[in-house]
Amino acid sequence: MKIVSFFGILLILRLVDGLLCNGLERPMHATVNSSNILGLKHFILQNREPTEQNICQVYLNYSTYRLEFAFTKVLNEFPQINGKLLVDTTIESRNNTPIQQNTLQHSCSTHDYCEIDVLFHHLDWFINNGYNDDLVKHIFPLLNVTKNSSSKISIDHLFISYRFDFYFLEKCHSTSDLITCADDEACDLIWEKYSLQRGCTSNSPPTPMTLQIHTNIDLQTLQEQIIIGLKCNYEQCNNDHNLQDIKYFVEQYSNIKSIRQAITNDRPIETTTFTTTTTDLTTEKSTRNFETTMSYSTHTTTIDNSSKSSVHRAYFITNICAILFFIKIFFF
Repeated sequence: MKIVSFFGILLILRLVDGLLCNGLERPMHATVNSSNILGLKHFILQNREPTEQNICQVYLNYSTYRLEFAFTKVLNEFPQINGKLLVDTTIESRNNTPIQQNTLQHSCSTHDYCEIDVLFHHLDWFINNGYNDDLVKHIFPLLNVTKNSSSKISIDHLFISYRFDFYFLEKCHSTSDLITCADDEACDLIWEKYSLQRGCTSNSPPTPMTLQIHTNIDLQTLQEQIIIGLKCNYEQCNNDHNLQDIKYFVEQYSNIKSIRQAITNDRPIETTTFTTTTTDLTTEKSTRNFETTMSYSTHTTTIDNSSKSSVHRAYFITNICAILFFIKIFFF
């Protein structure tokens, strides 16, 4: 009986060891700009659905004032990047129009609702500085063919003259030399601090030409990793000159500086050095009126550690009392 009681105590202690996370079971969507960020924070606080987990997670996706965010229960299949902040910036060419999209992902196990703390800490720069016109303006021409890259061909048929622009992709740079790509391929490159891979990549079915900036920062060690990926469809577009330009534009115009400032609070960080040669809020199941939260915009939005852990603390105290009761009955 004492052995059974001992294992019962261990089981209770294991249950007490969980974290409180936001257990919202569906992704949320909102139209957000700088004027209603505070109202959004209040809405998230007021609509928390506590759940006990081993690790808390949050995911954000933002493009042209449209924000999607999701929490732990929706993200069970995501990698648990405990203690790391992942930020991806993607610029695509769709119908000759630039589209930028930013995503942020974080997992943590430090304290109750740690994922909401991180969300609130980074939400302002993510909305205000996430989209950067200068970055798009400089990167977009590198994704698309220029006038000098096209060959114009005239075809006369039945007394009607047709004129076409053909873009010939014959060569892409590989690690060591130029290679010939197939008709359904595009040039690509993947660069990080100590490596460079480039060559031809499949473009079947056709997908937008893309630049992706992947930033991975460990919030404990403050070590930073940046990976740049490029997919383009004109002659030798993954060349050294374009790569140097891209690295310079990323360092000068991307949101990396905003990320560093938000994370470090003026503490030193091990950064990647670039070397160059030159609100309506909706869910999948329901619609909620986001405007009703705006009346709270004059108040400070904080997560009170004393209140957010009250349920968890009460649960802990109850289980401690139960443990002491078991000890008294079975061991004395």
